[in-house]
Amino acid sequence: MLLIRTPAQRPLEDSLAQVAELLGGSVEVGENDIPSVHVDKLLVNAVEPDEVDRETALNTFALDSNLTLIFEDLSRSGDETMIRVHRSMMKAVLGMSGNTSQGVLLEEHYDLDAIVLEFRDGLVTLNQDWDGWEQWPEVLEVFPEPRTFAHLSAQG
Repeated sequence: MLLIRTPAQRPLEDSLAQVAELLGGSVEVGENDIPSVHVDKLLVNAVEPDEVDRETALNTFALDSNLTLIFEDLSRSGDETMIRVHRSMMKAVLGMSGNTSQGVLLEEHYDLDAIVLEFRDGLVTLNQDWDGWEQWPEVLEVFPEPRTFAHLSAQG
């Protein structure tokens, strides 16, 4: 899940169009009229956070989010497919970081111990404590060097 504060005039539409362009897909409207991008075995849904979610993001991550991208790994097969899906997810996140003022990527929904990375003003910081970097080094290759690692945690 990527919580974002984007300066876009139309956060949901503009950001999802950018994800589609980054991943070579197209925006479609799925169940419950939720727009999404489906590429390979990755499904990306976009929703505007309600007041409760915005308040949670603000209090937990000091992020006044106006968009949530939900990444769903549809691969039910081996590591090779899963790595490809995660590389696509990180490629989308990296692309979003360039024109988005702030964001935080969580492995699980509001799991405070599952921060993968954050970005502010174009600078991406990877969480040194996320075990995914060791499990899937191919995913780390998406991020150009020099990479910035730090201990990332929720404020509290």
